[in-house]
Amino acid sequence: EVGFDASWWYGNIHPDDRERIVSDIGTAIESGKQFWLGEYRFRRGDGSYTYIFARSYLVYDRSGQPIRMSGGITDISERKQLEEMLRNTAQTSQRSGQLPFMPMAKLEIILSINWLTHLARMWWRNSCVATLAACNSNFLALNC
Repeated sequence: EVGFDASWWYGNIHPDDRERIVSDIGTAIESGKQFWLGEYRFRRGDGSYTYIFARSYLVYDRSGQPIRMSGGITDISERKQLEEMLRNTAQTSQRSGQLPFMPMAKLEIILSINWLTHLARMWWRNSCVATLAACNSNFLALNC
């Protein structure tokens, strides 16, 4: 059952993520930001948790008081599972003394790049998406 108030929503955030998310949203509101983005675990109807990516738009009245927060969520569980698998594979390769298929630092950069590209596609569907690449630990923006 879906609730329509903040207490229902807060109550369904995973306990290990709740304080961070509530604090992040509070900071966004206090600073007058129009948008808030976050990743956290949220309880499904069956009681299990799934990783989600949330993006919200904050609305304020003329005096600057917050009056509404609306947005959407995307289930990112598959991406989280893939990231964990890649990290585990890299760590296992490094521990076993085999040639690692990818150093951990590069893996983290690639995962960040993939996530940024995914975000860009979500926000600007069917339009030109900037592709990000890493070169000598520096990010380069390649315009299309």
